Amino acid sequence: MRLVEPPPVTPMDLGLPAKFAEWRADQWSAVEKIVNTPKRFIVICAATGFGKSITYMAASILGGGRSVVLTATKGLQDQLQSECGSLSSDIRGLANYLCPITESLGIPRDTTVADAPCQCGYGCGLRRAGCGYYDAYKLAQQAEITVTNYACWLYDGAKDSGERGDLQYGIPPVGSSVEDVEKQRVRQRVRMLIADEAHDIEGQLCMFLGVDFSRHECLTMKLDWPDSGLTVDDWREWAGQWLDKVTIRTSAAEQKLKSSGGRSWSKDLKKLRDLKRKLDRLSGMQADDGWIMNEVDVQGKSMAGVRFDPLSPARYAEGALWRGIEKIVLVSATVRPKTAELLGIDRNDLEFVEYDSSFDPKRRPVIHVPTNTRMTYHVEQDDDAMRWWLSKFDALVEDRLDRKGIVHCVSFKRAKFIYDNSRCSRHMMIHNNRDRAQVIEAFKRSDAPRILLSPSVSTGYDFPMEQCEYQIIVKIPFQSVQDKVIKARQEKDKQYGMYLAAQTLVQMTGRGMRSEKDQCETLILDDSFLWFFWRARVYFPAWFQEAVTFADNSPRPPATLRSVAHPNIIESVTSEIEKRY
Repeated sequence: MRLVEPPPVTPMDLGLPAKFAEWRADQWSAVEKIVNTPKRFIVICAATGFGKSITYMAASILGGGRSVVLTATKGLQDQLQSECGSLSSDIRGLANYLCPITESLGIPRDTTVADAPCQCGYGCGLRRAGCGYYDAYKLAQQAEITVTNYACWLYDGAKDSGERGDLQYGIPPVGSSVEDVEKQRVRQRVRMLIADEAHDIEGQLCMFLGVDFSRHECLTMKLDWPDSGLTVDDWREWAGQWLDKVTIRTSAAEQKLKSSGGRSWSKDLKKLRDLKRKLDRLSGMQADDGWIMNEVDVQGKSMAGVRFDPLSPARYAEGALWRGIEKIVLVSATVRPKTAELLGIDRNDLEFVEYDSSFDPKRRPVIHVPTNTRMTYHVEQDDDAMRWWLSKFDALVEDRLDRKGIVHCVSFKRAKFIYDNSRCSRHMMIHNNRDRAQVIEAFKRSDAPRILLSPSVSTGYDFPMEQCEYQIIVKIPFQSVQDKVIKARQEKDKQYGMYLAAQTLVQMTGRGMRSEKDQCETLILDDSFLWFFWRARVYFPAWFQEAVTFADNSPRPPATLRSVAHPNIIESVTSEIEKRY
């Protein structure tokens, strides 16, 4: 047996917090791979519990030069700030900071820097010192490690930095020659970009690149609103016609703001600037970029809104996201080589590394429970089929009323059907888009038996320990082809829908399993999983596949396997198991 040499340093030796006294399994291996890979891109697939943040923080310290860490969720950015705030600087979007001069200008106290006069042409002196946002921004420009989010980083690269500088190169030296400025940029440039939650990069990039207009927005700002049925070219012409007019109005309002010392500020000016930016982007869209248009809430010739998205964001990834940085690290529990392909990354410039999960698969089984029902549109219109399916669902829930669970419904309509017809509805909580945060928080605080019905907690939410001990996935989360963007991308890439559904499914299973001591079973009640698992297997991480079980019927967790400290987990499924992979 080959002896494995211990790491030459501990996390604490590198200045990481004292609670990270030792490396977890494979962490040091990942650090070495990030630092030493000859490839520009390295993709790290590591399950929850691996300790990804400590790994890439250590690699940032050892890599030399400045690093930027990108997150997709506020929760992860908060976590990094809490755990590694002494090592890194945190910067967020302007809307996260209050304007400090609201009282002196007589404007609402809850005005954020995103809507402040300084964003509309007013030269506020506090931008040099005294404003929470600009002070944090300067610290981020100078920090060895900067933590931010995708939206903040993308918009930072798109703006004209001017005297302010940017997050990538810092603050340009005042009064220096062009040659000195370039030398300074080389010295202080970001050398490593860490893209955490990398499975969501395509979505983050599309969100940034896309353009949307609402009927209310345009009519409020006195723009004509076209009828439905226009082509992308028609909309491009419409944007070109209005761009000059809105530019003139915006310039006049900005000049008035300057001459009044900021006191003529209003949200309308911010709306004008935002509208001008969107008109400029839409009018400049190239026909060969393959932009896809989705009309929103169409009734007759009228519609509530319209959105434009690129067919493929890959061609924009370098300029908007990677920005010439020499080493890019993509990190996620579900990231796959397909993720890199969709971002236009050359396979010859990529190293992909996958690590095992430290969580025992027996504590996180993913069990397909046969129902003789494929959850398709036509089946859901069949009352008899749905009553049969619901009887199977209720039997599973009734066997688990001693604990709390989550039902991933994929759509609100399906959640409502279960809530209205289930025998266990008195134990259920359901939410909509408006009250989601409040209902989820109430569910977390509640005692068993309690079941959360949700179409939208597949990512961004954690339910550790007793907060969730079982999950039921009602339907394989295929994207709707009613969305023209999804339909066009699937026509271009036949595997695109499979990849997205696999990513979402794996994310769902992880909501209730957050540590080695945790335990959560996931039951899949859609027989489409029988073919989907095999056809999409390349998109499932190995650590997910090892937990998948196919059962003949719905197993009840043996009572003898329940612990007093933390009840219930399936240790084995014995005679119910047909196969185990």
